Amino acid sequence: LSLIGLREDQKNWNWINQLKKMRGSLFVVLLGILSAAVSCYMLFKVKNYRGSWLAYPGWLIASNVIFVLIIVLALRALYRHTTQDTGEPRAQKITAALWVLPALTIILTIHMVVVLSWTAGVPFQ
Repeated sequence: LSLIGLREDQKNWNWINQLKKMRGSLFVVLLGILSAAVSCYMLFKVKNYRGSWLAYPGWLIASNVIFVLIIVLALRALYRHTTQDTGEPRAQKITAALWVLPALTIILTIHMVVVLSWTAGVPFQ
């Protein structure tokens, strides 16, 4: 958020129009947060089963893998949207992307840790 403060004037909120055009990425963020919440809840069940991944449902691992792929595609689409020259102010696109990128990156990290831990068979403690 400090990058946003450095990039834009505090009274200029025109970048919100660009944020509205990123509905796909915002939808991925919302679904990713919900999926990460369910994953975290189930990880506590894994911890209660002494780290055994048998308590973690297969459909949830599949959703984690799918979200990793979806988030990578959303990051790619966000990059293309930001770098595409459509005649709109570029600074506003970058500012809007700076609001979406951290959330997508955090959600990607959560899902990647779950997938990699499950794949490696590391007991969750």
